[in-house]
Amino acid sequence: MAKDDEKKPAKKPATKPSSGGRDRLRQVKLWVRVVSITVGLFVACLGWMSLIGLLTSNIAVQVVFALVVALGTPTLLADRILKKYGAEGGLGFVADIFGTSLLVMSLLFVGLTPITRPMFRHEGDRMAEGGSKGFARITYWLGGLSPDFPDGPAPAGSGSASASASTGAPK
Repeated sequence: MAKDDEKKPAKKPATKPSSGGRDRLRQVKLWVRVVSITVGLFVACLGWMSLIGLLTSNIAVQVVFALVVALGTPTLLADRILKKYGAEGGLGFVADIFGTSLLVMSLLFVGLTPITRPMFRHEGDRMAEGGSKGFARITYWLGGLSPDFPDGPAPAGSGSASASASTGAPK
């Protein structure tokens, strides 16, 4: 005996073709924003830390200065652009400004290698002496240098790790 009380599934109304392309584009835009802000902030902070490191060896001062300049510049820029042009891009527009300005800062630090190489070498040496070989390697690399770290641990009487950076040019 069939139940007459059961409802038949309603037919779905015809819909537009799926917007899969738009969704993929949104995901790509999101990832580009995330990567540009993350990589740009990291490299810009290392650059600003290296620059202020020429004046002071206090790591707290270097970090605070680097974060204030690296985050303050895009914030001020976004504020001025939004006020002047009345742009209505919302948070995505501000994220684009952050990503672009941080990448421009990073490219300036890395692109001006003949000028910034001594700065990055000095900061890399300080990081290696402090025992932060990973950050020292990245800092040397940003300056176009290749670090040579001793394979074993530092001798007990030395008190610090030693690293020398070379330009990687054949001798």
